[in-house]
Amino acid sequence: MSDALFTFRVNSKYILSTCFWSVFFICSMVFSVKAHSTEGVSWIDRKVEHAERLSENDPNLAIQFIKQILKQQPVELTALGAAELNIHLLENYIYISHLNAALALVEEIDKAYLGLKPPTQVSYLSLKATLYSYLGNFELAEPLIIEAELKAKEINDLTLLGEIYHIKGEFYGGINDDIKAIEAYSNAYELMSITNDKLNLAYLEGSMAQAYASLYDFDKAVSLITNSLVYFDEHNLHFDRSTAHYNLAQFYLHLDKPAQALHHATAMLSIIDKLSNPTLKYFSYILSARAYFELGQLDKARKDLDLSSSFISDVEGARNTLNYLFTKAKVEMGENKLDLALITLNQAQEKLNTLPDGKIVMMRLDLSSLFSSLYAAKKNFEKAYQYKLKHLEMNELYNSNVREAVRSRYKVAFDLKQVDLKNQLLEKDKALNNFALIEAQQQKAIQRVIIISILIIFVAVSIFSIRQYQLKLRFSRLANTDALTGVANRRKIMNVVEQTCSQNTANTFSLISFDLDHFKQVNDNYGHPAGDKVLKAVSKITQDIISDECELGRIGGEEFLIVLNNKNLSESVEIAQKIKSAIENLIIKSDEYKIKITASFGVVQKHNMLTSYKELIKYADNALYIAKDKGRNRIQTYE
Repeated sequence: MSDALFTFRVNSKYILSTCFWSVFFICSMVFSVKAHSTEGVSWIDRKVEHAERLSENDPNLAIQFIKQILKQQPVELTALGAAELNIHLLENYIYISHLNAALALVEEIDKAYLGLKPPTQVSYLSLKATLYSYLGNFELAEPLIIEAELKAKEINDLTLLGEIYHIKGEFYGGINDDIKAIEAYSNAYELMSITNDKLNLAYLEGSMAQAYASLYDFDKAVSLITNSLVYFDEHNLHFDRSTAHYNLAQFYLHLDKPAQALHHATAMLSIIDKLSNPTLKYFSYILSARAYFELGQLDKARKDLDLSSSFISDVEGARNTLNYLFTKAKVEMGENKLDLALITLNQAQEKLNTLPDGKIVMMRLDLSSLFSSLYAAKKNFEKAYQYKLKHLEMNELYNSNVREAVRSRYKVAFDLKQVDLKNQLLEKDKALNNFALIEAQQQKAIQRVIIISILIIFVAVSIFSIRQYQLKLRFSRLANTDALTGVANRRKIMNVVEQTCSQNTANTFSLISFDLDHFKQVNDNYGHPAGDKVLKAVSKITQDIISDECELGRIGGEEFLIVLNNKNLSESVEIAQKIKSAIENLIIKSDEYKIKITASFGVVQKHNMLTSYKELIKYADNALYIAKDKGRNRIQTYE
């Protein structure tokens, strides 16, 4: 289901309440002049409350109700009243992802904007910002959120400000700035806890779940969504129940638990049958198609994909279109319809090209991975390799951002602890009848929390360096491939040395350790990007020379190790000579510069007196150092 269906549901209660009170005051002023104030307020009161009740369970019914009022144009409806109802209509269009219909209302509402009360203006700005975000116009959305936040602070409305922080968190989450997103969610959580707004807290937990999912903490994401689902079930909120099941299904797919994802997709479909908008069935069918595909049940995946396709034309939003195309391409590849899959992925590429760079990183990663798999299936290994490299480069950049975002978890821990402390104080304050005493105690509580917060931050910062180092080691162990060059990393190549050494009992096993000469000068003179080009070029020509039985690994900055199975010393020296000559003749272009480089080599063969893989590595390195000492750009053997 689109982001609009769940994440923006956050604003429903307060926007409707805000609009109601704004209409109340507007109508009071207008009808007091005409001596009809009581009747005007009573009329708009009833209409707003009825629309709110309809929206809670089925936004589509609320849309029909509001459109009918606007069409009839009763005498009680003023121009400002019509603007208020259009804001409600805009809100419900966003709920069900009818984004074009919502966009058509913006120009009409803008005409009456200056006549609206400040709280209603804030609510409208947040709705408008959310609409632009879902349409991919992030540069238009951000200024509106900032303006809404400033207006909410000016009128000192904590409830409305909490809603704005929630929307702000969704915006930054949508552009992959998870640190700012979680900071905004924490502010929203604090304010909503103070006002004890349980429904919006349930919506907020759903949005925070998305932020945790972006940090790969899907267990926490599932826990948060499950909490919100309990509230929606207890209050029989069908629309919100369906969106919670949708998000749970998505998270379980990320956790490689397609059976659980299928369960929630099916539950979602049964709830949608109770709603008046059949288009929502698309979201259930596309999820079940993905789940069946992961379960290896291609026939059922194809059936549900075809069912979803009957609704896709009515579903708006770039992410929804891309999710459909990705699922369609996977099913087509599973059916070995590779040409059709290529057409589908090209359509997805065209759609992605219409969106801002860097705003949908995960979808760009998914697309490059799908292209790589497709071309590998078509035996076009050159293109498959190109897309794999592209995927690795984007993934390395994204993972560095995720590592940075992990720091925000300490912010979450601190903020939630702060909220818990305030909640405890608030619960005690509720037992007191004297409002002045309550206010004084709250002020003292804030001071204590600030002191505690400073201590928590100090402790968190103190342990962060240690934790960051541990996380860095943990990440380095997760991959076997060097992200820059595409060859084996140090961990992998050392495992290969150990295994090959123990399995090759005929002693026809050698190592070549080589190091690029004066590589630091390349980085100093031409820059690190040029140095990266050199490392990639050297890795490529080395792999072109060695046989399939051999394996190349990068064990340091410019140091490489080659494992040669079934090669004796003379054969290994011959291979080293070929690599040395190829590197000598290599010219790397970087900007206007042409870079040439040489390398020094150490070669060693396993024999009866030298059988330990650790000794082999040691003597290969010793031979390399001797080659360096003798003037570099040479080959040294250890016999």
